[in-house]
Amino acid sequence: MTQHFQIGENTDCLFFPQQHQLQVSGEQHHLEPLQSRLLLFFIQHNGQVISAEQIADEVWQRNQVSENLVRQAISHLRASLNDQKRPFSIIKTIPKQGYLFDLPVTEHSLDSNQQQPLVVQSTPATTQSEKPEITTTTTPANRLNTGLLLLLISLMIVAVALFGYEISRPTEQAEYGNSEQRQVPLVLHDVVLDRAEDFQVARSVYEYLFFGLNSSKQLINYRHSQLDPKSVPELEPTAVQLRSWIKRDDHGYLVKLILQQPDKSKPPIELTSHFSEDDFFDAIGDLILEVKTRLNVASDDYDIARHKITSINKLQDWNILARGISNFYQGKGQQALGNYAAELQGLKQQGRDYYLLDAMDSYLASMRFLDSGNPQDQQQALDQAASAFEKNPRCTIANATLGLALLLDHRSEQAYPHLFYAAESSPNPLNFYLLSVADQQSNNPRGAEYYYHRFSALKKSAGGELFNLNLRLQKPNNDHK
Repeated sequence: MTQHFQIGENTDCLFFPQQHQLQVSGEQHHLEPLQSRLLLFFIQHNGQVISAEQIADEVWQRNQVSENLVRQAISHLRASLNDQKRPFSIIKTIPKQGYLFDLPVTEHSLDSNQQQPLVVQSTPATTQSEKPEITTTTTPANRLNTGLLLLLISLMIVAVALFGYEISRPTEQAEYGNSEQRQVPLVLHDVVLDRAEDFQVARSVYEYLFFGLNSSKQLINYRHSQLDPKSVPELEPTAVQLRSWIKRDDHGYLVKLILQQPDKSKPPIELTSHFSEDDFFDAIGDLILEVKTRLNVASDDYDIARHKITSINKLQDWNILARGISNFYQGKGQQALGNYAAELQGLKQQGRDYYLLDAMDSYLASMRFLDSGNPQDQQQALDQAASAFEKNPRCTIANATLGLALLLDHRSEQAYPHLFYAAESSPNPLNFYLLSVADQQSNNPRGAEYYYHRFSALKKSAGGELFNLNLRLQKPNNDHK
C-alpha cells in the first residue's frame, strides 16, 4: 500500500512520505529524507505543541542537536509548504514552548498497482472503503481503447509535470532559502608590513579578519591574492575593498584598516586599533565588529560569539589553527597540509581542548580518508567533527566539517542540516559545493543543480581537491586516488 496525506481542508497540499514528495498547489517538491521525517513527525503530533528538544530527539535520533539546526530544518520545510510569511499558518512558532502543527490531515492509501495521483482533482478524495465495487467485462477492443487512453493520460501527466517544472524554476530561491539577498562581496588584500620580521603577526591578523568577517550572512569574503585574474575586474563594481597595514611601536602593534566602497564617490572608511600579544583576540575581534557595523551587516541581535574567538588565548595556537582553516575553505588536500597533523597533535599533547582543534583534526582525517580509504581515518573524522560540534554547535566550521565527514560516510540526510546551517551562516563556495554533493547523494538533482549554481557563481579562485569530492566519492573505497 502507498500512503499519502492530504494536509488542510482542500486538496492543494499532498504529502507522500515514502517517496519524499510534497505537492503544493500542483507544484512538486522533493524533500530531503530528514525533512520528510520532520513533516511526518508533525503530522503524527498534530495539535500538540512540540519543543525543539523533542523534535531533535525524535527526528534526528541522536544527541547534541542544537536548536539552530532544528530551526533551520523547520524554515526549509516551511519554504516547501509555502508557509514563509509571518504569522506562520502551517507550522506555528509558540514562543518559549516550541512548534505547533494544527491542520486537518486525512490519510489515504493506494494499492501498489494503482497509479499515484500527480494532478489534484477538484472533487473530494475518497478512501478505498468508500469506492463502489464495479465489475466490467473486457473485450479486445476495450483493451485497445483502454491502452490508448492510458497512454494519452500518461503523456498528459508528463506534459503537466514538465510545464510545472518550468514555471517553478524562478521560485527556486524561495524553495532553497534567501541566502542570495543583500550580500556584499568583500575583498581582503594582503597586509602591508612595516618590517619583514612582523610577517607572522600580520598573517595572524589577516586570518583572524577573514575568519571573523566570514561569519556574516551578508558578507562573501575573497582573498585578493587568490583571485583569478578575470575575477578582479568582475568584482570591482560591487565589492568592498579592505586594505590593512601593521606597524610595530614601543607598546605593541598598530593596525590600520581602510574600507573602500564600490562607489568611489564615497570617502573611504579608516579604522585603527592597537594591540599586543596579550589582548590580540579582544582588539582584533572588536575591530571585526566595527567593520561589520560600518558595512551595515551586523543586526541588532548579533551574537558576538559569531565572530570573536573566545576559546583560544594563545596567539601561537591560533597561528596553527588558522593555517588549517585557510586550507579548509580553499578545499586543499593532503599535499598542501604537509606536517599539519604533527602540529595539531602537539597542541593536544599540551592539553588544548579547542573546538576548532577538533574541527581541523576532522578535516585532516577526512582528507586522509579520501586518499587512502582507511576506515580508521573515516571514523576519526566523524568522532572529531562530532566533538567540535558538541563543544560549539553554532560554529560554521564545526558544522561544515561534520557535514563533510557524514558525506564521506554516505549519510547525506544527516549531513544536510549541518551544511545548510553552515551555508546560511557563512555563504562561501565550499559550503554550497558540499550542499550540492549532499543533494546528489540524496537523489535530489534539482537541489544539487541549484547549490552547484550557487557554488559556481561564488567561486572566484582556483579550486582544491575538495571541489572534486563528488567524483572521488563515486570511486570504490579501495581506489580513492
